[in-house]
Amino acid sequence: MSHLFGEHDRRTVVWDHIAVYAPGTLWEDTVPKPVYSNGPVRDVIGVAKDAIQRLLAAGTTRQESEQR
Repeated sequence: MSHLFGEHDRRTVVWDHIAVYAPGTLWEDTVPKPVYSNGPVRDVIGVAKDAIQRLLAAGTTRQESEQR
């Protein structure tokens, strides 16, 4: 997965990244588009929690989140 974030050698390995996906999101041939994505986790955990809370409160599905 870190290759998708630009890893090409040991210096550029992505060790810590967070992504939030809407309920029902399926991983198929490519990584699906997340509702929220950033990192490192320790720097963005609050924003990620907010994204999860918004999804839960709205009952958002994958299709609804892609329309936003």
